[in-house]
Parts: sequence; structure tokens; C-alpha cells
Amino acid sequence: MAAAAQAHQVGHDPGIQRNEFGTPLIHDVFARAQQQAKNPLLCYINADILLTSSFGKVVREIVWKEYLLVGRRRDLDVQKEILFWDAAAEKLLLDECGRHGKLHSATGIDYFVFSKNLFLTIPPFAVGRTSWDNWLIYRARSLKKPVIDATNGICAVHQNHGYEASVVSKHKWTGPEVRRNLELAGDLDYCFTIDDADWFWRDGDLRRRTGIKVCVRHISRWPALHKTDALWGGIARLVLAVKKVLRRFFRALRRSPN
Repeated sequence: MAAAAQAHQVGHDPGIQRNEFGTPLIHDVFARAQQQAKNPLLCYINADILLTSSFGKVVREIVWKEYLLVGRRRDLDVQKEILFWDAAAEKLLLDECGRHGKLHSATGIDYFVFSKNLFLTIPPFAVGRTSWDNWLIYRARSLKKPVIDATNGICAVHQNHGYEASVVSKHKWTGPEVRRNLELAGDLDYCFTIDDADWFWRDGDLRRRTGIKVCVRHISRWPALHKTDALWGGIARLVLAVKKVLRRFFRALRRSPN
């Protein structure tokens, strides 16, 4: 990793905190990045994502000082090496994505553009073990910062791959790190998705999400977002407590042999 960073003249910080399984912890990743950043905007992106020029175009158009921007990816089997210095490479990639790419669900969150110091307090989530990315959307919404869905403006290509080479692949979706991440998030009530963005990008402009489905989703998310309210906090916390008890009951029911 250090050699690759040096070859491409990018920064590399080998001192990221890890848990007992050797997995990097996301709170330290964000803390170090925000401490070292010289610009007002930062971006976290998974290593298997290819960004097209649409990414920079959309980000440059947004003039808000504080926000979180996310978007759905397009899954694609990338079979050939991409020559990024070739001007025609992006067009070929976009053509291939248009023919064979599949838009991933709103649960897949692979890049985050955010204002510096937006995420000052993050639980010690394990990277790549679910829930942490969902929690970031919840956190931005709870801070009353705009969350933007840029799916319509940004083509982010996910290179399809397996996990066979990873020694922890069998624990990616199950196992102690996944359970711990969910506990740190506060359970499913705080696992927001891209569908919980309150703004979206279309035709060169930002628009607020509206409609029946949006209203229904806002109602379902209301307890998590208002649990600290002076007026409605008590009701919100009661609803969350009841949902948690019911969730535990049904989980136990599913584990029961009878």
C-alpha cells in the first residue's frame, strides 16, 4: 500500500487504529482525514469504485457550505484494463455501463462527499462490516444537515468482485464485527439508506424530495431523528423502545428451533 501511494504521489497513513480482528476503525479514518485536510470538502470512497467526470461536475455545482452527498452505484463486470489517460476510456466505460451495468439498491453506499468536521463524533465501527455507512446518513440527518442523493447526476461504477481472497470474507455479513457495528449504530432504527436523503440532484439542480413514499419514510424515521427533542423526545424514545423490544422478540422467535 505504501509503495502504491508513493508511486501515485498520494498520502498514506499506516497508523489507522484497528480492532482485535485487525480491521481498521472508521472513526479514526475520518478523524485523521479531517485533521489533515486542507480543503473544506472531503470524500470517502470504497476502493472498488470508479468515478467518472460527472462526479467533479456535480460537486463543483453545489454551493452549500455544509452537506453530505451520497449516491447509488452501478454494478458492472469490468473485464478489461482501463487506460485512464486515454480520452476515450470514459466513453467506453459509460457505454459498457449503459449496456450491462445494474443500478444497485439504495442500501449500497460507496462514496460520501461531506463538509469538513461534519463527522466529529463517530462510534468505533469496523470498516466493511455494515451499518457504519448507514449510520453516517442518520448522523447527518440528525444534525439537520442536507443529505443529497446524487444518483441522477453521478455515474459511480462498482467493479463486481468476490471476497474469496479475504481471510475475513465469511464474516463480512455475519460474525462478531457485524453484530458489534449494529450495536454501535443503535440497531436498525439508525441504519438509514440513500432513500433517506432529503434532497436529490436532477438536471443540474438540487430539489427537495416530496411525495407519498417520502412522507411515509419520514414518519418511519421520525422517532430516531427526534428522540432528543424537548417537546416530542419522550414519545420518540418510547416508540424506539417498543420497536426494540419487538425486534428482539422476533429475532428470538426466528432462532427458536420450534
